[in-house]
Amino acid sequence: MIVIILCFLCILFLALFSRRKDDNTQYMNLREERLLKENERASIRDARQSTKTVEKTQDQEPQEGQSGAETESEDKVIQVLIKTDDYSSYEHSSLQFTIRGDYRITGGEEASLKSGETVTVERDSPYFRDGSFRIEPLEENNQLTLLSVSRGQGNPSYQGAFTIYQEEAGLRIVNELPVETYLRGVVPSEMPSSYEMEALKAQAVCARTYAYVQLGENKLKDLGAQVDDSVSFQVYQNSGTNERTDEAVAATRGEILCQNGSPIDAYYFSTSHGKTSTDEVWEASAPAAYLKSVVCEYDKEEPWYRWSVTFSKEQLLKGIQSSYPEITDLSSLEILEVGEGDAVLSMGINSPKETVTVQNEYTIRQILAPRGLKITRQDGSVVDGGSLLPSAYFTLEELREGEELKGYTIHGGGYGHGVGLSQNGAQHMAQEGNGYKEILEYFYNGVTLNRAGEDQ
Repeated sequence: MIVIILCFLCILFLALFSRRKDDNTQYMNLREERLLKENERASIRDARQSTKTVEKTQDQEPQEGQSGAETESEDKVIQVLIKTDDYSSYEHSSLQFTIRGDYRITGGEEASLKSGETVTVERDSPYFRDGSFRIEPLEENNQLTLLSVSRGQGNPSYQGAFTIYQEEAGLRIVNELPVETYLRGVVPSEMPSSYEMEALKAQAVCARTYAYVQLGENKLKDLGAQVDDSVSFQVYQNSGTNERTDEAVAATRGEILCQNGSPIDAYYFSTSHGKTSTDEVWEASAPAAYLKSVVCEYDKEEPWYRWSVTFSKEQLLKGIQSSYPEITDLSSLEILEVGEGDAVLSMGINSPKETVTVQNEYTIRQILAPRGLKITRQDGSVVDGGSLLPSAYFTLEELREGEELKGYTIHGGGYGHGVGLSQNGAQHMAQEGNGYKEILEYFYNGVTLNRAGEDQ
């Protein structure tokens, strides 16, 4: 009898363990997809400014004896603007934080803060002098947790120093820390930490290169920062730090991708459709030589490698009218031009009264946004559509009843703009034994892997 009971308990334990394992696998798959989608939105912001960026990069080749834009030291400090809960604003109504380790406040009313204290800052706080004050850790590894901000991980924790500014109706907070420490909060928020180590290393190099480009451009200087923590730049401390991504950052410490001595715009995206594209997808007037079109079938088992979505005529018109309100009827859609990597570069919208030509992959994806629709992926899974078509790699299947246009089914492939490194492509390359340097060399043309702070 005892033997029977023990056998029964073993079977029950194995069943529960298996179910828990399946639940964890499902959770990880959902988390990976969310992270890749967030990363795609981050890259889109850069895509919309690509023409200016490419021209600037080519015009700023370092002079003899110089080492390239903003690469003086791999311990260089970056300033990160921390946004509100929904990333809608940089202006906080108030701030509340707790600390692990001792800190000091300098500015107006100076103070020492002991580990474990909780502090609330209002706009009329006595800490301010001339509109700002600083919070500085007494030891490097101390952490400050913002209780008034929520992220994917919960309340985010940060290393480094902080400056808090008075705004007209609230507060602005900037985190100041070494680039290498910053990257520990970026990489796990941009790529799932469960990915292969060599893929994570490739992502770390791309993220570091991006950070150095932003240090050079200094777009947020009027706000006391170079980047913010949202998808507008690189997502920072949404997922918290992780041992595996920490290892990837440490293993590639200081390494950046360069061409002609300057850090490149190391674009990346989620999933390819079988090829990558050049920056022609954004109408770049001076295409970057390092952004090449390559065959990339490493992603072929990914759900997003192939997908389809069906629009009614009315649903298409709604998206079209968001950009072209003068179009009140739709006769047909027409693909006018495809690029080197097969992305749709130009699309015609034909109405009974006029024809409109739409250019730029981002604009095309916006107009064909599948809001409220279901997208079927190649593995049979069905997901909700969002504010962008998954990619601009697609064909059009016209749906008619007799002469009457009823809608279109769009058959597409890939997820993202398709320029630069495919994250899932990098993952599969790593699974096949490729190192991070081989991965980067595959996706970027004629680049060198340099160390920030050394002559390029």
